[in-house]
Order: sequence, then structure tokens, then C-alpha cells
Amino acid sequence: MAGQTPEQAVEQLFGDALSCESEIPVAYRSHAPDAQSVDRAVEHAELVLKSLALIEEAPHEEGDEHAAERAHLQRLEAKLNLVLETLSGILRRERSDLPQQRFRWSRFGAELMHPGGDVPERGFLLLQPLAWLPQRLELPVNCIAKTPAEGGGSRVWLRFAPQPPSLEQALERHLFRLHRRELAKRKG
Repeated sequence: MAGQTPEQAVEQLFGDALSCESEIPVAYRSHAPDAQSVDRAVEHAELVLKSLALIEEAPHEEGDEHAAERAHLQRLEAKLNLVLETLSGILRRERSDLPQQRFRWSRFGAELMHPGGDVPERGFLLLQPLAWLPQRLELPVNCIAKTPAEGGGSRVWLRFAPQPPSLEQALERHLFRLHRRELAKRKG
């Protein structure tokens, strides 16, 4: 419920968490999901985030050549999973209808612009985690605060609905990699 002030929402979502500002396709949409569709969305988000981690993270320096081979095979499998997911999205003619915008997010939730005046209490944060990957994550959220924005629409603060610890960890790893890239860009 959007009963908090923006300041309280910022503290709850970003106070004790690593947060990133990203500019990617993202939107807050109202859906009337049943428990199974929420479970499928959470499962899919976890699969995509874990696959991205396997692809993007450098293999650990290990003396065991079997461990290096296993890591290499895991990265190949993750890439294949993402390719298959992407192809299935294309075959379903799923196109990205999400507006690209700058938003802030952490493992607890996100702050972004919502174009409509009517802000649903519950829904999904839809986002494309990386520009090169046309896969969409659908993360169940609750709106905890909102305020009218200049030029129309609303600024909303969304808290992720309870997630399995494995998805929360995968999301935190993804945000850590994004944060590390932001720091590297600033230095370079």
C-alpha cells in the first residue's frame, strides 16, 4: 500500500542496500496474477539472472583443471539457456513495449516514473536487465509510496514482494556487477 512518504520509502528500499541507477527498458504494470503466474515469473527471473552471472563473471583462479572445465561448461550452458529463451521470445513475437528510463533499484525494490495517474497497489516491475538481452524479468511488487511528477504521471517506490532467497541473491549479484561497471566507467 502506498501509505509511506517518499523519504520513508527511500530509506526502506535503499538505506542499507547496494543500489544502482540504470537506464534500461522498465515499467510498472498492474496485473491480476494468480499464484502460479507469480511463481513462473519468479522462476524465470532467477533463471535469467543466474545465467547472466555465469556468463559475465570471470572464472575463479583454481589449480584444478576439472573445476575450470566445469566452469567453462556452466558458462556455455548458461549462454545456451539464454539463447533458447531469446528464441522462444522471438517466436512468441514478444516485443519490448517497455519505455527506456533511468531508475534506481536495489534488492529490496525500485524507484521510477509511472506514466499514468492511476497507480496500482500491486503489480509487476517489468524490466530488461541488459541492453543486449531482449529477455524481460517480471518481478512482483507492491507500491509503498507515490508522488505526482512534473509533466504528469507519478514517481513510485516499489517494494519487491517476498522472494525466495535464491532469487534475492541472484538479484543482488546482478546489481553488484552493474555497480562495479558504473564505478569502472567513472574511473575510466
